[in-house]
Amino acid sequence: MVNHKYAMRYSFVLYALCCVRTTHAFVRCPLTHPRKLTPTRVHLQPTKQPPLRPEESDGHKEDKKLLAGLPLPIFFSITTIYFIQGALTLSRLATTYILKDEFHLDASTLAALAGIISIPWTIKPLYGFLTDNVPLFDYRRKSYLFLASCAASAAQFSVSQATIVADVPSLIAAVTMSSLSIAITDVVADSIVVERSRSNSDDQAGNLQSLCWISSSIGAIIAAFFSGQLIEILGPRGVFEVSSFLPLGVFLSALFVDEEPVSKRKSSTIANEANDDEVTQFTLLKKALISPAIISPMLWIFLWQSTPSSDSAFFFYLTNTLFFSPDTLGKVKLVTAISGLVGILIYRQFLRAVDIKKLLKFCGFAAFPLSLSPLILISHLNQTLGIPDKLFVFGDDAVITVLAELAFLPILVLASSLCPPGIEGSLFATMMSIFNFAGVVGNEFGALLTKTIGYTGAVGESTRPLEMLIVLCSLINLIPVFFIDKLVGGGWGGRTARKSRKM
Repeated sequence: MVNHKYAMRYSFVLYALCCVRTTHAFVRCPLTHPRKLTPTRVHLQPTKQPPLRPEESDGHKEDKKLLAGLPLPIFFSITTIYFIQGALTLSRLATTYILKDEFHLDASTLAALAGIISIPWTIKPLYGFLTDNVPLFDYRRKSYLFLASCAASAAQFSVSQATIVADVPSLIAAVTMSSLSIAITDVVADSIVVERSRSNSDDQAGNLQSLCWISSSIGAIIAAFFSGQLIEILGPRGVFEVSSFLPLGVFLSALFVDEEPVSKRKSSTIANEANDDEVTQFTLLKKALISPAIISPMLWIFLWQSTPSSDSAFFFYLTNTLFFSPDTLGKVKLVTAISGLVGILIYRQFLRAVDIKKLLKFCGFAAFPLSLSPLILISHLNQTLGIPDKLFVFGDDAVITVLAELAFLPILVLASSLCPPGIEGSLFATMMSIFNFAGVVGNEFGALLTKTIGYTGAVGESTRPLEMLIVLCSLINLIPVFFIDKLVGGGWGGRTARKSRKM
């Protein structure tokens, strides 16, 4: 379904091909991740280090039964965690329906709440710092997985009970707690993969990471397929009752994470070295963040991501005017997931060597007329041409998703190319947090415009305000294109092109 921001729809199956991970594909629904460029996890190639000896690799034991360089129990544990992370998107569409149909919120309020729910994903570096430096119950990884999975399960189950979550504030608190817990498990899982990859060969490390992304993708696709159907069968709250069991899989998987207690590790020297490294990284990070060569491109990325979207308003139009069913909206997720893969493949095969500024300009200008395509649906011009509403939405969403991927991937390449040696991971994580925060700003900006124009999405409401909102958002989304040459300068195009050939 069309997102006027031409933001990305996400899938990760081809992550190994392009060395980036895009976020999951979701229907145009304000409380799912909008098709804005909102990455959840991207790993950079770590700085080359000598292989760790078995006794130095965080207590990992040698095992002859290896898969992707890992003992089988640990392998299945990690892949299960990623699978469940993808599957937990099952309840996102249900959240929107509860707020819309049960609590009777309008389009602008729904858009504003979407930004609140996504806030936990803007401070992911904080979770990494905590898990690295503040062990709980003598463990740095397992304990956080246990607690976060239990918190996510409890939060999801509470939403399923109308007696517990009986109003909007309690619902938002529960969903935000679930989002926070999932973000923490995401960071912990990433940390485990990075630790394991360090002690493996490059091929094994690549295989491990790609298999993790595939697991997450499979979980998200299965969730997309069943989300709409389950809403029709069980109701929105019933979906939360089903999804509340999913985090328990993370809890069980954590039992198989082979982590030596902090108290038993020869950590005094390691801790001192780590502290020294942290001081050095912090100094380098501080210098990098005040460098004009980094600030300017990041300013443009923030500007690009923080532009408004009419997604919330259009979701109301699809459900209250065109009467699209939850099952139909769930099927759109699959369309966008496949389209995301197509976009990644096109970029990988044909566009990696293209100058990044030229590619971004093309995507920006091409997105403008496509972002106006909902006007065709609203005016019923598609029916005049013999195209049913559902078919038009599927096709339109697929085209825009492909274009969104083509815009998003070079942005990730640009961000990674800005990272100086030695602080790649910390600087990139900071950039992605800023990126996610810009998405929150964009949600609130869209909510403000929707409120100002006066569109509520009520049944029988005039579509004139919606048309004005779509045009206004499309025009604002075009503005960052004119600043590409000024802010994304200094030869980044050529540099990123050369780097992309190595991906």
